[in-house]
Amino acid sequence: MDNVVHAIGERVVLDHACLALGAGEIVVLAGPPGSGKTSVLGIIAGTLKPLAGTVAWNDILLDAGYRRRHLSYAGTSTPIIRDYLLGDFLRIAAADSLLSDAQMLARSSEVLERLGLQARRKEPLAALSGSEMVKAMLAACLVGAPRLILLDQSLSLLDSKDRAVAWETLAAAAREGAALLVSAYPEQLPPPGDARILQIADGRIR
Repeated sequence: MDNVVHAIGERVVLDHACLALGAGEIVVLAGPPGSGKTSVLGIIAGTLKPLAGTVAWNDILLDAGYRRRHLSYAGTSTPIIRDYLLGDFLRIAAADSLLSDAQMLARSSEVLERLGLQARRKEPLAALSGSEMVKAMLAACLVGAPRLILLDQSLSLLDSKDRAVAWETLAAAAREGAALLVSAYPEQLPPPGDARILQIADGRIR
């Protein structure tokens, strides 16, 4: 993300902000509410349009097709259809990926096992608890083996035990070569050494 400018009304949220991350890396964007974390992820995901600046992956400007195939995104308010069975929800989440049906099924089983949800595979999302729903959203982000995974404060709704499981699962995705950008409050940071921590303040990322 190069020299991105974004404003909400008259307030400049991002002031020529820059950010780089590589394959296999976890970057955590930390900052207080209103600092611009959600704007950064929304611009990369394509849900927000910046006033200036570019977003590219391997020097290729991100377009809708690339994002659909290679990027996954989830926030605390991402809409879901609670009537779906968990397994069907993951299959739909991976529909635009480059995985075969057999690969998707194997990967979904692996991800659900890591997150402790394999036994709930044939249950509707409505039957899941709040923390299980968060982990289901995380599984949906991982199941298609995307190159770039964006999580906007998604882990904030988990307790410390489930958050530790989530960080372990994200670390496994990074070892497979995915790049991860996760926004979090300071008290929700991963274990030391598991991620590169950046701070956002005054419209800049440092």
